[in-house]
Amino acid sequence: MVLCLSAGPILAADPTLTEQEQTAIVNRLSELIAQNYARPELSAGIGKQLRSWMEAGEFRDARDPNDFAGALSAKLGTIDRHFFVSWTAPGEVHPVDPMHDSDPKALAEVIAWARRDNFGFNKVQVLPGNVGYVEIQTFHDASYAGDAAVAAMKTVSNADALIFDLRNNTGGEPSMVQLLISYLVPATRPVELMRMIQRKGESNEVRQSWTLPYVPGQRMPKVPVFVLTSRKTGSAAEAFAYDLQAIGRARIVGQVTIGAALPVEEFEIGSGFYANISNKRTENPITGTNWQDVGVKPDVELGQGNALPHAHRLALQALAKHEADPQRQKELLWAEEELSAAERPLTMKQADAKAYVGRFGDRRIWWEHDGLYYQRASRSPKRMQMVSPDTFVHEEVSGFRTRFARDDKGRIVRLVDEWIVGHTEAFARSASSAN
Repeated sequence: MVLCLSAGPILAADPTLTEQEQTAIVNRLSELIAQNYARPELSAGIGKQLRSWMEAGEFRDARDPNDFAGALSAKLGTIDRHFFVSWTAPGEVHPVDPMHDSDPKALAEVIAWARRDNFGFNKVQVLPGNVGYVEIQTFHDASYAGDAAVAAMKTVSNADALIFDLRNNTGGEPSMVQLLISYLVPATRPVELMRMIQRKGESNEVRQSWTLPYVPGQRMPKVPVFVLTSRKTGSAAEAFAYDLQAIGRARIVGQVTIGAALPVEEFEIGSGFYANISNKRTENPITGTNWQDVGVKPDVELGQGNALPHAHRLALQALAKHEADPQRQKELLWAEEELSAAERPLTMKQADAKAYVGRFGDRRIWWEHDGLYYQRASRSPKRMQMVSPDTFVHEEVSGFRTRFARDDKGRIVRLVDEWIVGHTEAFARSASSAN
């Protein structure tokens, strides 16, 4: 949204700025910040700092309007990264946020682009152990991206736990935050998620955001939820993590986030200059504050690359803790063992692997290059990965493993194939391949 509040100083035909023109722009920008910045206790000081930089000659070498806009953005960005100043040359059309553009063609172009990006839902799948995984790179507006969110939640609706991956999500629209969180709470108990407080001169306008009374499909108010974050997670993505953490609905795994909790609007300064100014601030009704500058603090802090396997393991452990069915317990244990094997493979030297090499009925085990391989009759061979001593899983095969039995002298004498459902098949080692 562009708020045209003043025509401001008029530039001469030559776009090179004089010191007087720069001063006029700085003064007008300072006024706009004082009148609209979301944190009034700081706004006067920011204007004073701007004028101080001007008087100290900080912008002396930025006579070109684009350079001046960039210099202002850089300086103000040290105070609040939301500040941004741009310049549009005379005769050019200043770009407008398509979401607030009255031209339907502009919005149609945004929706077309978003559709090619699957409306921000980069990956939706069910991980081993029946853990749903939803990777979202952008929160598009629910008015046009809602169907994609509904489809994603339908895909994971039968999962026993959920992981939302926001490590590469820098923000977006609050309406998508509201929609997705609504799936995670009961319909009978609406939750106030956030208050948006907009600066209106000396007063404020407050708007509340609540979970929705209806969402298409199945709600999941009881499944364990984990949210992955990184230093790139920002704005609306931070709101998603912060809100769920505040109501005790999710554990945050990863890194402290950017710390951007002040939405912006664009204001016209004059002479072709425009400024993004944070004129709103978010306030969580539970914490009474937000994540501005400090970021969302993870419950489990660790590197970005380790967040997913760690959260997956936490989800499996959370499910196993409350599971009474022995078969389901076994499934969760296997899933966790296989995850550990993939994350931290148990290595084996060729000399140690020799003990497993041989024929067991129609099964053949051999060493090739850097690992043990398994083949049943004429079927395709599979590389094996050790998950515990004498027990192996097979690459690209789930719910199946092979373990080896030893005699009282420690020699391997039997191969046992085991399926997750409990079925086993055992084969004695051929005498010709005994170790």
